[in-house]
Amino acid sequence: MEYKVTKKDLIGQIADFPIEVVQKMVERQIEYKNKYDISQFQYLKDCGFEWIGTPEGVMFWASVVYDKNFDLFFDKYPKNENMIIKNFKNKFNQFLNWISKLKNKRHGNDK
Repeated sequence: MEYKVTKKDLIGQIADFPIEVVQKMVERQIEYKNKYDISQFQYLKDCGFEWIGTPEGVMFWASVVYDKNFDLFFDKYPKNENMIIKNFKNKFNQFLNWISKLKNKRHGNDK
């Protein structure tokens, strides 16, 4: 069983949480309950799984969820650098295409 968290899931009490954090919360919920219910995080942040039974432990999840210490989370679970580089390259290429279109418009070469 797997659930892929999306931006539309980030509402209620987890509206400002990074997707990666909520994804890990859902994974722990599935491990604990063998099912997921993201609404438990959206409206009752700590009711989705037993923090004490996780590899990270209570102090980790209390700090991440209650204190919004997302740096602690990303210290333990770093973002995939390859994905960051890929996203940067895509944004940079979009920017270059935009500059090229502006240049063409300026010189009367609308395409």
